[in-house]
Amino acid sequence: MKKPKMRRKNSWRRKAGKAISLLLCFILGLLLALQMKNVADLKSLNLLGNDSVESLQEQVRSLSVANNELRARNASLNANLEELVRLGNDDNAQINFYRQQTESLSVFAGLTPVKGPGLIIDINLTQPGANISASNLLVIKNALNGAGANAISINDQRVVATTDIANTGSDTHPNIIMNGTGITSDSHYEIRVIGEERKLKDFVDFHTPIWDHLKQAGCMVSFSFPEEVEIPALAKDSPAFRQQLLEPVPTP
Repeated sequence: MKKPKMRRKNSWRRKAGKAISLLLCFILGLLLALQMKNVADLKSLNLLGNDSVESLQEQVRSLSVANNELRARNASLNANLEELVRLGNDDNAQINFYRQQTESLSVFAGLTPVKGPGLIIDINLTQPGANISASNLLVIKNALNGAGANAISINDQRVVATTDIANTGSDTHPNIIMNGTGITSDSHYEIRVIGEERKLKDFVDFHTPIWDHLKQAGCMVSFSFPEEVEIPALAKDSPAFRQQLLEPVPTP
């Protein structure tokens, strides 16, 4: 009478193991896609409109940081797989492990509100003639990713791997779209970041050309470094949450 029960347990463990493996592969794929997207964006966008030595050096530095982040994440995923193997047939330990991994992946995917030490960038547009473009925000987002930001939001829109920022509308009535949602504001743009204080302060100090460019466009830029910054989750009905056509490939 015990054999059918044992077979059900073994079958459950195999299915659970496949599920977590698929989740880990999916998240690594998102990381690789994000790095490739950043490479393409950094090649196509140049805030100052030239390829100065300083600009190229900053691109190399940003890509190097992003590459190191990917290596660290890959090492973490391998450690998780080793831990899964170590747990063996301990059902309770495996359940707790899967729960922890699901929560971690949800945070990484931007589906969970998060908080932590960080940076708030306030870009004020109240001066006459002040303006900002999607390209300006995209450059800042990419630079923050390169600086090792753990989480980013712009006007309460969470930055995720599939996030894009684009201009729409007309020259007289421009709009900025992020995650398929309008974030246009006549007063200010607030960029919230969670990350290491030292790295974020270096980011602000090193990227003076970005802030100078915004000031020339009439914007007033201010920075604060709160001990706790709250960043909202990506709405599950957001166009950036693209999973309706995704199906896992069965493992042989």
